[in-house]
Amino acid sequence: MIDDYKSQHRESRKKAFPSLLSIESELLPYNQLVAETKKISDDIVPRVEAGQFTDGDFKPFFDQLRMNVTFTWDMTSSEYFLTQKMLAGAGGIDLEKYSTLSSAIYGELLDKYRSTEQDAASKKSVLVSSSGAPIDSGFKLVDQGGHEVSATVSKQADIFLAGLSWLAFRTVFYSLAASNLGTDLFLHPIRHSFQANLLSKLHKNNPSTFKPLIDAMNDCANKSLNRIVEYTQPFVTKHQTPLFVAWLAKTVGDPSDYVEYAYSLRQEPLFIQARQRLIELETSIECDDFTNEANKIVLEVQKSLEGITSKYSVTTSQGVSTSNFITLWNLTTVLSQLPKIPNVDVRLRKLEFLKNLVPQKGFKGIYRTLISDLTQVSRLGEYHDILCSKVVLDREANDYYDKQEDIKFRKVKSHWKIPM
Repeated sequence: MIDDYKSQHRESRKKAFPSLLSIESELLPYNQLVAETKKISDDIVPRVEAGQFTDGDFKPFFDQLRMNVTFTWDMTSSEYFLTQKMLAGAGGIDLEKYSTLSSAIYGELLDKYRSTEQDAASKKSVLVSSSGAPIDSGFKLVDQGGHEVSATVSKQADIFLAGLSWLAFRTVFYSLAASNLGTDLFLHPIRHSFQANLLSKLHKNNPSTFKPLIDAMNDCANKSLNRIVEYTQPFVTKHQTPLFVAWLAKTVGDPSDYVEYAYSLRQEPLFIQARQRLIELETSIECDDFTNEANKIVLEVQKSLEGITSKYSVTTSQGVSTSNFITLWNLTTVLSQLPKIPNVDVRLRKLEFLKNLVPQKGFKGIYRTLISDLTQVSRLGEYHDILCSKVVLDREANDYYDKQEDIKFRKVKSHWKIPM
């Protein structure tokens, strides 16, 4: 965790994540890291045409999440405002899960305002009407009666687009940092979902190179999963694991004790064995017969995780609650086109111990099937109630629910709504 929060937010962040190693930004060539991030993220611009995302970065991101995002002109106090909604009846997920994902995007701005580099992220977005006209400060809208009226981008839509820009900036920032520090990459699941679609652009590869990763996150079958073809290609592993929070809810009860209990599980033989197999997979790089040896270890990793799943799974009225453990492994040069930050680890004494644990080669990321996990959690029944039992809401907090647009009315004009 790179500590580049404003001073007034640093202590609360450390208190919230006391077990995570914090690296002060002063120990890094931080300005260079930000500058390289900006070069890449400035080209990642949300583009919305006739109410739909059409750019090559955010459109596939929303497609993967099955979020049918749309924009319409809605009347409020006799004025029209461009408003972000979800298409109802478009074959996606239910409104509650849509809203959870949207809240995560809006929540990106909380991270932005706490960061010392909040102004580094791009503020650009491209909005185009169904007639092909750019939507800018001089844009005029034609209402149902055929009259030109003024129209404004709503604060809600503005915040949503700004959240996407910060999501892109922070995802690139940590991808560069992990690559240069030689560490594995763990991101918030919604950032990893975005990064999965961004990898081909970051590394200037054919999109098919990372198709196994996208398929794994979309729960699609792919013969390349869990199979290492050659040393020069990245490979993706996908294994079923228990939804551990369900087991903790059943076994431990009080959510206040989950983190401490989870740390104690690390010393259980099954977890020690699984970690050892994963380390062996990485160290097998040195073998003369790498692909055969590594493929054998992948099978042993699968057996280790099956043992964990057998012991720590929980059966609910909806069945057994499971999740997916997805890894992207790159052990050679295919990801080496990421910018190199000079002297990135010269003063990082905190990370010296890592260099003696495993070979510092390549790039690795851990991913989740976000939609599947949300669905599984929503089906936990009594265990879901236990998990939420210690949640305390701020007195001024409220639930966020996305506005909806019925797909059959998407192109219909009315006195209070006009298609974008």
